[in-house]
Amino acid sequence: MTSGFFGIQSPETPEWKQWIASALFADDNVPALVEKAVFDDRADVANTVYIAYWRDDGYERWWSQHSASDWWNEPQRSSEGVGYWREVFHVTADRIETLHSSPNPILRFGLRDFCVFQLCTVMHCGELYATSALTTLF
Repeated sequence: MTSGFFGIQSPETPEWKQWIASALFADDNVPALVEKAVFDDRADVANTVYIAYWRDDGYERWWSQHSASDWWNEPQRSSEGVGYWREVFHVTADRIETLHSSPNPILRFGLRDFCVFQLCTVMHCGELYATSALTTLF
């Protein structure tokens, strides 16, 4: 499984929106799941992060496409006055472990959409929570 975090530290620019629309949603080998997080940092600057998930070697095929990777290597990325960043994590199925604690065990997000889960209960701070034991599908 591969997770890619793609962020902008600025209000979303037209160039950024165009890259997101084409690279994460329209190209070949797009991620199996994309989530979006929006927040203001300590300097009160808007930040947007797209979290993308690929199974198997989908990320490598996707990143090898010019529409995905070339945009990050264009010289104007370093002179636009906008903070762009990306982090990519490759994790083998036998190295993934996660617990989702929630009063609503039906909530599905992130890795949970890639997995078959078995619900069990866990006592935490004197309260019962539903958690999931994950079985990977990739």
